[in-house]
Amino acid sequence: MDQVWGFVKYVAAAFCGAGLVYIATSHSSVNLPDANSAVPLADINFTYADFITLMLTCVTVVLAAVGIGIGVVAAYTISNLKDDAKTEVNAAVTKRMKEVDEKLDKVEANLEKKVAALAYGIGQNLDDDADPDTEER
Repeated sequence: MDQVWGFVKYVAAAFCGAGLVYIATSHSSVNLPDANSAVPLADINFTYADFITLMLTCVTVVLAAVGIGIGVVAAYTISNLKDDAKTEVNAAVTKRMKEVDEKLDKVEANLEKKVAALAYGIGQNLDDDADPDTEER
């Protein structure tokens, strides 16, 4: 928050400076203290339209700087998001693979009994323990 407040102060100082430049250059002469006559300024035809142009240019430069800053932050953030997503996906896949391996081990343990039942006609029902997921459904 302190950085934002500092940035706002710099922008305000830029606008005040532009305003002072306009005021100083909009007069044709400056009366100095203890001077007998006015000191003429350089002939700068600085009109209100020129002042508005200067102010709009300042706003454009500030907005461009903010856009560049947002782009830099986004570049760092997207790489971090990609890394976090990879980590989460790897963890989820590893967890699911362990679950699938456990279920396959259960099926393999009963596979020999099922083959024997089919091959030798042993009186075991083929649907018993055929699917280890039936309790979860």
